[in-house]
Amino acid sequence: MRYRPTPRRALLVASLVAFACGANGANGGDASLDGGFEGGIPFIAESSDFTGFHSWHSIAITSDLAPGDSHINGPRHVFINHIPPPGSTAFPVGTVIVKETDPGPLTQRTVFASVKRGGGYDPTGDVNWEWFSLQNLANGTESILWRGPGPSSGGVYGNGALGGCNSCHGAAKATDYVFTPQLEAMIAPASDAAPPTE
Repeated sequence: MRYRPTPRRALLVASLVAFACGANGANGGDASLDGGFEGGIPFIAESSDFTGFHSWHSIAITSDLAPGDSHINGPRHVFINHIPPPGSTAFPVGTVIVKETDPGPLTQRTVFASVKRGGGYDPTGDVNWEWFSLQNLANGTESILWRGPGPSSGGVYGNGALGGCNSCHGAAKATDYVFTPQLEAMIAPASDAAPPTE
């Protein structure tokens, strides 16, 4: 009698293979945390990856670090899509962090985001991170205004005095380029970088 794969067996085999590959890629050690999924496959965010961020884990922030800059001053919230696994020294590829000012109608708030893209993205800046400016839309989705290592020519970041994403976040290499203390506490500082100063 010859072996004939049935649709049910084929589905079972495909599921087992997908599970094994997914488990290896998602939890396969430092590669997924520090530079990309196995094989260096990056996570390239789309507008839909920000949808529903108001329901993610959130942190209220009230400190004023640079008077006059809406990006880092006044009441705001930081949202993160996934908490890194315990013992992580970096945020996993696919991590999405959104910072939104609190006052005002939803569609008039200032919204910035960072996405752990991986794959060696931005090798001379905040390695593996891509920065975004978003617009909340009335229908509950978000639109990407700009994306990249920083604002495009003529683009705006906060009040512009900080010089851009890389110039500021580069000082937080030890905490995977993240400044929010509650997010910093989610990872152990990398040993090859100086600890951040207060």
